[in-house]
Formats: sequence, structure tokens, C-alpha cells
Amino acid sequence: MMSSPMFRFLDFVIRIPIIHDILFGIYRKQVVEKSENMGLPWTSIMTEQRNNLPVLQSMADSLKDPKVTIPDYYYAPIHAYSEGSWRSIF
Repeated sequence: MMSSPMFRFLDFVIRIPIIHDILFGIYRKQVVEKSENMGLPWTSIMTEQRNNLPVLQSMADSLKDPKVTIPDYYYAPIHAYSEGSWRSIF
């Protein structure tokens, strides 16, 4: 399936930056609206997380174990995040 001409064409189109940005914006808006309609206060939770980012980063740094190596594929682009992984959220 992933090697079919249609898949390759769609993959090409989605990789065009302006198309990707438009689709990402639409997708993100839908996720936020659906979450909030289901009772999850997405916007306020994200605002709180951003406001607490220095504290959260400090906590994360204190939990790091230098003996643990995170595989590169954890930083590969996933879903709609072009920079890859959860780091691109903030």
C-alpha cells in the first residue's frame, strides 16, 4: 500500500510546506475542539503547562539518567509535528 502510486502522490503533496502547514492547522484545531467538547479543557491545560515550563524542565532534568540512551527514532517526526517527538509541542 505504501508503495502505491496514490500513496506516493499524497505523500509528495503533504510534504509541500504550505499544504502541510494548512493541514496541520486544520488537524490541530479539530483535535482541540473535539477534546474540549468532550470535557477536557485543552486550552487551559496547555496554557498552564507553558506557564510552568521552567519548573517542568527542571523536574525532567533531575530525572535524567546519564546511563540511559534514548534511541534516535524517538526524535523522528511523528504525526503532524515536523520537528519530531513531544519536544515540538513546546
